[in-house]
Amino acid sequence: MSCNVLLAMSFPAGGLESQYQANLKDVVHMLQRKHGNNYLFFNLSRRRHDINKLNMQVVDIGWPDQLAPPLEKLCSICKQIETWLKADASHVVVIHCKGGRGPIGVVVSAYMGYLNFSNSTDTALDRYAMRRFLDAKTGSAMHPSQHRYIEYFSGLLTRSIQINNSPLFLHYVFIHGVPNFDTAGGCRPFMRIYQNMQTVFTSGV
Repeated sequence: MSCNVLLAMSFPAGGLESQYQANLKDVVHMLQRKHGNNYLFFNLSRRRHDINKLNMQVVDIGWPDQLAPPLEKLCSICKQIETWLKADASHVVVIHCKGGRGPIGVVVSAYMGYLNFSNSTDTALDRYAMRRFLDAKTGSAMHPSQHRYIEYFSGLLTRSIQINNSPLFLHYVFIHGVPNFDTAGGCRPFMRIYQNMQTVFTSGV
């Protein structure tokens, strides 16, 4: 019987860096004590020297917290998680993020959808545990764009949508009404456009 484990850990972006490093060391010592070298560390934050120094096997595959991940990155993460867990019943996956729980929710949601369309031998209980985790810990932390990209990823898996390789051109943006974002009853919107996770345009306020 498989005893694979999927663990998630997040740290707030603020706070003392020394406290984060101390907590990270405690977590790594616990992992090594309980699982030896049988865990694979997925870092969803920016690449960090301290994470790579403390862990034997680290996959740096993060993206900016306020953005949705590229669909090909979600597919790569899911395949790597599945490959690692299937290789040995004692293998453990650790998903780490410093700066917010949204990226963790995205990866867990994507992996749940991926399991539904793979030949995985996971049980319904596994999916139930992941769903409870999402509802309790990360659902409210995910941005609307992150939720939307989970739907896109699910559509790719079911073949209900396909990736369009043709270039897209944004000519204008309409804002219907003025959102009430502050106590004065209005907002000062601006627009930032990304391409391949890089900022290519930022409007004035």
